[in-house]
Amino acid sequence: MHSDSGKNFKAYLKFARLTAHDLNNTLFPILTGAELILKDCTDLEAVNETASDIIESSEKAIEILKKFINETQSLDPE
Repeated sequence: MHSDSGKNFKAYLKFARLTAHDLNNTLFPILTGAELILKDCTDLEAVNETASDIIESSEKAIEILKKFINETQSLDPE
């Protein structure tokens, strides 16, 4: 039975790493987009496009976190 818990731990660890990677990839456009808007907010078309990208990436990040919470909610550390 100890072997099963080790396999489960490795599976959850892999899932956590993949989730962190996905979240990092999603947060990067949010950060760079916000930086671009702050750097040059004179081109309203570009600002609108970048703001839309930020919203889209934020929504993806929320979905990734919801999935992570749902998948790990059943874990009991005790």
